[in-house]
Amino acid sequence: MNADESRRPVTFGSFAPSACAIVRSAPPCLSAIGATLAGCLIFLAGAPASAQCRPPQFRMGQDYGSSVFVSIERRDFTIEKLTCLARTLRRRWSTFGVVFLDSYEAAQNYRGAPVEDIYPKWPEWAKEVHALYSFDASKHEESLEVWPMGENTAPSWSTTIALPIVGAPHCRLEIQNRCLMAAMEKVTYPQEAPETRASGVVMLVGTIGRDGGVSGLRVETADVKPPPGREQLVRAAIQDLKAWQFDAAAHDDPIRIVYSFAIDTARPRGAPPQVRWVSPNQVEVRANPSE
Repeated sequence: MNADESRRPVTFGSFAPSACAIVRSAPPCLSAIGATLAGCLIFLAGAPASAQCRPPQFRMGQDYGSSVFVSIERRDFTIEKLTCLARTLRRRWSTFGVVFLDSYEAAQNYRGAPVEDIYPKWPEWAKEVHALYSFDASKHEESLEVWPMGENTAPSWSTTIALPIVGAPHCRLEIQNRCLMAAMEKVTYPQEAPETRASGVVMLVGTIGRDGGVSGLRVETADVKPPPGREQLVRAAIQDLKAWQFDAAAHDDPIRIVYSFAIDTARPRGAPPQVRWVSPNQVEVRANPSE
């Protein structure tokens, strides 16, 4: 399915924040549970969730009491860190939700329903929503939903993980048994490439580190025509893949991803490229030149 085929609003069950809610321009930080630095960067000390739980640094965005929007660094999008931070922030609410984003601007302004007419950057912010923690004491339910490609991740690629986790977690979109936590926010078809009608296949190999980051990327094959477009498509693939974040593990793992770039005259001329997963190891990018 295409990443933009299913646009579903972010909800927290009975405690969904209203799209019409008034959001303060500078939401207060949770100073009661940590020391506040400039820009609401928060360090949590002595977290009660677990003696071994070490929540990551975060910045508080919108705060509705029983639901909050927080931004964290891309490298901190791991199941353990997200769960630890959410439980630390849970306070004493019987129902609670945390939306995790990797942009402070998005955490301050994002709404759970499309509002492009009011906020032109809404589509961009939606791509930066990668996880949702939900807790309902009355139902004895606790879960973490993972959206690798943002809030518009197709249902076939999103995963809801029941907490606490028993055994190793698994996701619908994973490589080497490593859940993909965030990816393809900025994958694109280089502007020059469609104009020269460059298309083809680029295969990259590299390493998923223990921290979930991708490194050591190199080109295994690049069959691009016309040849002058090869460098442009290779650069676009590398730029995207090196930003992917997987769940952490006790070991490194190899990764091999195939990017297929195609000119699609059925798409509107000059429109943003269409990006979709063909399989966990293959990404398809389609675009149509503006002229």
